[in-house]
Amino acid sequence: MHRVLAIPPMLQNTMPPAMPGDPMLSAAVDNCRAEIDRIDDMILAALDERARVVQRLAVIKRHQGVAAFDPARENSVLDRVSAQANTLPAERRRAIFAAIIAHMRDWQGTLA
Repeated sequence: MHRVLAIPPMLQNTMPPAMPGDPMLSAAVDNCRAEIDRIDDMILAALDERARVVQRLAVIKRHQGVAAFDPARENSVLDRVSAQANTLPAERRRAIFAAIIAHMRDWQGTLA
């Protein structure tokens, strides 16, 4: 089942008229995709930076004999990202960060 997403009110007057094959519309799509690609690259760079910190943390935890899983810390991070003002709904931010944390935690366990 596909859900049709409504155009947010703040974008309704900025959208070009929908004309199939309109080169301006195609250019607008291409521009949005290029911007998304640029943002994806920034996300990957941030994930790489996070992974390097996770590597350091794995060494510290191993030396201290501390488990990789810290549910209180994970909940704190999820609560923090959920509470921030953002275009993306809180439950979606929480789900994205829960996935990031779970993957990093699993990976951290392989580093010990």
